[in-house]
Amino acid sequence: MVSDYKGKLYLKEKILEYLLALARTKKETSLESDTTKPAKNDMAHIKGLQDLVDLKISWDPLTSQIECPVTGTTNKSLCYLRSCGCVMSYAFINELSNKNSVPTFPCPLCEKPFNREYDMVVLNPLSDTHLMGVNNDSYEKLKAQHLSHSKRSLKKSKKTKSKIGSGAQESLDTKKRSSSESCASTTKKQRV
Repeated sequence: MVSDYKGKLYLKEKILEYLLALARTKKETSLESDTTKPAKNDMAHIKGLQDLVDLKISWDPLTSQIECPVTGTTNKSLCYLRSCGCVMSYAFINELSNKNSVPTFPCPLCEKPFNREYDMVVLNPLSDTHLMGVNNDSYEKLKAQHLSHSKRSLKKSKKTKSKIGSGAQESLDTKKRSSSESCASTTKKQRV
């Protein structure tokens, strides 16, 4: 299973099928030059695997529900850590992060470090606007650091690259002009 920054759960196979269909649709519309826009869906924010995190889930064998491997609870709010994908009780992780004065500390299950500011994602927070806000705020903090949901570097847009390239070219042209002007003035001085 995988999850997006909103805390929604997906089967990885279904997401791969969706991404392949999305790529096929983009290729077909670019060939047809059709101006119709695709219909909106709940997965429009998922553009690639960098927008997902693989989850490490523990299941309760009696109820077939997701359980926190630390507390053993199944009916409480659950969250996962972006850095490792370990799923556990949101209340437990929140309490643990409140006890620690440093923002980064190890996951209680796999000991991979995580940051309490942006690495906790609440699973299925549909009924609680506060929990949805927690997910949105942490995702915005990652985007400000130019990181995707899975903490991979975001690609710069082509516009940004071309602006950087043209700016660099302009500065090179300016340097060439100033060096050629200085050479010309040196030549004039030598003649005199």
